Amino acid sequence: MIQISRFSTCGGNYGDQSRVGIAGKLVCLAGQFDGLGAIALRGSFPLFWISGVSGVFGLLFDSLLGATLERRGWLNNDAVNFLSTASAAGFALGLLAILPHLGVR
Repeated sequence: MIQISRFSTCGGNYGDQSRVGIAGKLVCLAGQFDGLGAIALRGSFPLFWISGVSGVFGLLFDSLLGATLERRGWLNNDAVNFLSTASAAGFALGLLAILPHLGVR
């Protein structure tokens, strides 16, 4: 397990707000890339990677917000979910804006 607010390994119970299980993250990633396979089959590999990387960003940002702001009571779970989804969308839009300037189509 990883203590995401301190970026260190730790013990603890699964489901604690500040602990991230590696197995759970791997399952999320596998499910995400399984769903993105439809994009790859259509031949849009840059969109596949942008979606995948942005989803991972949102996944990790959700864990970070849960371990810090939600745990302190500053945000509730709905706000954490909204902000992590919005951050993933913003990250994807940023990549879509930057990558053409780097020659990626």
